[in-house]
Amino acid sequence: MSNLNPVEAFGMLILDIMAIRASIFIYQRFWRYFYQQRDRQTELRAEHEDREGNRRTFGFALGGGVLVAGLIIREFWQLEPFHKELIILGGPLTMLVCGVLGLSVPELWAIWKGKHK
Repeated sequence: MSNLNPVEAFGMLILDIMAIRASIFIYQRFWRYFYQQRDRQTELRAEHEDREGNRRTFGFALGGGVLVAGLIIREFWQLEPFHKELIILGGPLTMLVCGVLGLSVPELWAIWKGKHK
């Protein structure tokens, strides 16, 4: 971020925070719609674990998504010539996609486990 001025860096931080919140919102809406279409229980795995007091899986899934996004963003920084637009817009977009995928891991695991008992 050394090549970004303070306004651009602050804007990127705001976009990153919004992307993480949006990934949680999209995750919840997508999986509720998915379960409702199949007339199944609509409680998401993360909500079930929160009710039990175990937030580790939700934290690990979101953290894993953000970690992968961070690694991809780090590769963006390696590009020559330096493209500010790619960093400022590509970073939050990567966080959004990886966050949704990371949060979906418990749901996909539950579906896979249910079919392969």
